[in-house]
Amino acid sequence: MLHLIGVNHRAQVRERGYEDTHCQRELARRLRRAVSDFKLSFVAEEYYEELLVQRGEESIAKEIALEIGIEHRFCNPNNEELCEIGCLDLNTIYWMLRRPNNGCLSLSEIKVQAQAILTARYSPIRERFWFDRLGELRGRDGVFVCGDAHVESFARFLGANQIATNVVARGIGFVPGEGEETRETMKYLSEHPELANWEA
Repeated sequence: MLHLIGVNHRAQVRERGYEDTHCQRELARRLRRAVSDFKLSFVAEEYYEELLVQRGEESIAKEIALEIGIEHRFCNPNNEELCEIGCLDLNTIYWMLRRPNNGCLSLSEIKVQAQAILTARYSPIRERFWFDRLGELRGRDGVFVCGDAHVESFARFLGANQIATNVVARGIGFVPGEGEETRETMKYLSEHPELANWEA
């Protein structure tokens, strides 16, 4: 079984040499408890090591896994792998939409549309990559930390691939009102389902 923890990504990492924030302590507490309660053998996460090095950050999940003595695995594609699997990032999509805009959309709508395209078109590709990166760990019980917006879709994907899931926690690191962007994106997607087939 794969246990899922949904986070705001700022809860996942700390700048090297800094104390943990409240949300980072909350993630650490939830991870320790999940590993203990469910006797888990690994911790995996939506992040990649090169980004940590570039930003001078440390992974909370990796630290917890090392502290407990279980395996840790980064599962997110790096920039080179994103290109290989045909994924674009949010900033690239935004600027592609702005370029030929023809004055039809406001900048705020372009931002929402870019997020909707990222969610509908490219998140499934990244989630498949996470699944593949988990590899042999898929046959063991573990916990996966990912952006909160992925919890439902990744759980559906795992279920379709005969992996049982359990949601341990949601919304770690969010402050009141912060989820509004996700709700706006999902509403926009419900009105524009064709964005799942968007081509650059």
